[in-house]
Amino acid sequence: MEISKSIACVLLGGGIACWAGTAIASDVNYTGPLLTPNAAIMPKGLISIEPYLIYSNSSYFYDDHGNKRRRDTRTSQWQTLVPITIGVTERIGLQALLGAVHNHAGSQRSSGLRATDASARAQFLLVRPSADGLTPAVSVGAIHFFPTGRYDRLGNNVLNGSGSGLHSDRVDLLIQQSIPMPNGRPLRWRGRVAYDFNPGAVDVRGQSVYGTEPGFRGSVSPHHAWNASASAEYSIDAHWVLVMELAYQRSAAARVSGQAPGNGSTVAIDRYMPPGHTFSVAPAVEYNVNGSLGIIAGVHASLSGRNSGAFVAPQVAVNIVF
Repeated sequence: MEISKSIACVLLGGGIACWAGTAIASDVNYTGPLLTPNAAIMPKGLISIEPYLIYSNSSYFYDDHGNKRRRDTRTSQWQTLVPITIGVTERIGLQALLGAVHNHAGSQRSSGLRATDASARAQFLLVRPSADGLTPAVSVGAIHFFPTGRYDRLGNNVLNGSGSGLHSDRVDLLIQQSIPMPNGRPLRWRGRVAYDFNPGAVDVRGQSVYGTEPGFRGSVSPHHAWNASASAEYSIDAHWVLVMELAYQRSAAARVSGQAPGNGSTVAIDRYMPPGHTFSVAPAVEYNVNGSLGIIAGVHASLSGRNSGAFVAPQVAVNIVF
C-alpha cells in the first residue's frame, strides 16, 4: 500500500501527492494490484503486512497444442500468502513471503494445511520518479526461494505436495508511473519482467509433485523460466480504485531420471517434461480505508495456455502499514 498525501511524497520520491499542484488529486490511496509488485520503496522503518486468501479452481487444462480440455478430476486449492515488507533505506527494501495450501481433487484432499516454499526478496530503487511524473520509478529485485514445502515421499496422497524441493533464484525489473487523467484523477501503471535461473537438480524419492510413482529413486532437473505482468489502477476517489492486470508465465521444462520398480525388476526412467505457459487476467477493486489500511478483491483467471492448468482464482487481501 502507498501512503497518501505527505508520506506519499516520500514513498514515491516526489510522486502522487506532490503532483497535486499539477492537476492530480491529492486524496490518493492505493493498495496495489494482485500480481505486480511495487517498483517504489517504502519509507525507511515502515512495515507492510498483506495477507492473501485465494481459492483456485481448475476443471480444465491446456494440452501440448494449446487446446482446452476437461480434466478427469476437478481440482481446487485454498491458499494463504503473507508477504511482509519493510523499508530499510530510501533505496533498499526487504520482503519475506510465507504461505500454506490445502489441496482437493475429487473426493480426496491433503492432510490439513501444508506449508509452501518460502522466499526472501531484496529490492533496490534505481530511478526515483520525478516531481512532474514524467520519470517513472524503476527498481531491480533479487529473490531466493527456500524449499520449505514437502515435495516427495508423499505416500499414497500426492495432494500433500506443496513445494519444489529446490533452492532457486529469481531476478526482476520493475517500473511504475502515475499519469494524470483529464478529470484530475491519476492512473497508475506498473510493469514487471522476472527471470528464474536454472536451479540444478533435486533428489526425488517415491511419489512426488513431479509425477513420480511409489518406489522411484532419482532426480528432477528443472530448467530456467520467466514471467511478466502489467497493471493499471484508476483512482476514482480517496477510497475506491479500479484495477486491471495482465500476466504471462512460462513454466520450466524438466528432466526426470532415475529408477522405479516394475514387472518384478527395476525399470530405468528418463522422461522429459515440456515447458508450459499461461496467459491470464486479474481484474480487481480496491477499497482504501485510509493511507494505512486497504482491501483488494478480485479474480485471477487463465485465458490461454499450453501444457498448463486452466484456472479461476477469486482472492482477497488486506494491506496494513505500520
